[in-house]
Amino acid sequence: MLSDLDEYSYYAQNLRTQASRMREPAVEEAIATHAEARSAPTRIHRATTTEDFDPPTIERPDGDPVDLSVGNKRTELSHSDRDYRQTVYKTYYEEMERFEATLTRTIAEKLSAAATEAEIRDYDSIRDRDLRGTYPESGLEPALPESVHETLVAAVRDNLEPYHRSQRVRRERLGVDTLRPWDRRVPTADTSPPELEYEDATSLILAALEPLGEQYVELARTFLSERRIDVFPTEDKRTDIPAYCPSSATDGAFVLANFHRDVRTMFYIAHELGHALTAMLYQPEPTRYATAPTAICEVPSILHEVLLAEHCLDAGGALAAHARDRLIECLSGNFYRNARTAAFNHRLATTIEAGDELSPRMAREAYANLLAEFDPTVDFPGDSGREWLGHGQRIPYSSYQYVLGATGALGVRERLRDESLRPIEYREFLRTIGRHPPVESFETLGVDVLSDESYERAAATFDDYLDRL
Repeated sequence: MLSDLDEYSYYAQNLRTQASRMREPAVEEAIATHAEARSAPTRIHRATTTEDFDPPTIERPDGDPVDLSVGNKRTELSHSDRDYRQTVYKTYYEEMERFEATLTRTIAEKLSAAATEAEIRDYDSIRDRDLRGTYPESGLEPALPESVHETLVAAVRDNLEPYHRSQRVRRERLGVDTLRPWDRRVPTADTSPPELEYEDATSLILAALEPLGEQYVELARTFLSERRIDVFPTEDKRTDIPAYCPSSATDGAFVLANFHRDVRTMFYIAHELGHALTAMLYQPEPTRYATAPTAICEVPSILHEVLLAEHCLDAGGALAAHARDRLIECLSGNFYRNARTAAFNHRLATTIEAGDELSPRMAREAYANLLAEFDPTVDFPGDSGREWLGHGQRIPYSSYQYVLGATGALGVRERLRDESLRPIEYREFLRTIGRHPPVESFETLGVDVLSDESYERAAATFDDYLDRL
């Protein structure tokens, strides 16, 4: 009987905490009635960036026209022609600037609604409200202390030199005197990107996962053999992202990909496969625990990308050259740029919580200051602060999970390498990922997310990769 009670202990404690935030029936009814209105800013933001935004048409160097949108801007900015990339960058933001007041207002209204809910439910802040959650939802709301968010942002900001170095390396490899914002996505490899068939891509991924043990690789083979990856773009599939992984406790996970037979989308499939295999491991658990806390869910996916990059680098040739770019992009984006976004979103949220006005000018200045701090090597034409436009559809605090994911993934990779973490222990961590608070789960990996040291170690590992590359 005691073991049965222990089985429910964590879940029951979590439900009691949630129950303490419930209000009297009349208040709960009012909150539910206004749920649609509270979510309106997100829908308005999406409509502004997808429906009101009039995709400007520009001409590629080969003469073909292209309509610039939120979905394809990044692809066009990876073109080898520098003058064309400059046209893409300037044309896109000139159109997006037309909606600056609307986009700023939608963010302000979203944050105002979040602040009101946080006050009603007695959260300490919007951040306290947002640093919890799971996917798929199971009824659990595993909380992450706000101090973790404070620590990770501050620690990354104190360890920016490897990121600055990566920008200098990019400038040198591109052979330009000045790194411009339209130079940040173009490949630095000297060779043409290899074309990969899907079978080649999955073979590379399976080989890359070998450090996680044969049972883990066999799990990946099973997922592939069950045809749970929808590989190529289709009419009714989201095309604004290269891949995503919907899942449920009953049906398991699927990967919906937009594979373009290239290195970049291969890495996205590997990333989403990390989510999918985690779901396969925890699916046999009781439904209440068959989930992954938001704070830790990116660890297996980013680990997949790191392992795939290492495997491709060892293979050499054109594949290695382009995998090098992907590794730098993976760690730069998840560890550094998401810390920058986390700092920006926190600034906006605290502005609203203080009762101050969130104006377009204030948002621009805040983002421009962060770009000056994080990206000093990049020479921005005019006002760099406009680069925040188009972002903000997710909950206010969502970037932190990628910083934690990169930190955890690099910690796991190091421990697998020195054999202080065995593959069977890592699989057990994934299987029981929904049973423990996030801080405790990170501790089982040897990562103290409350300490600066873990983030300092991640930054040092990134610097080591730059030495190798």
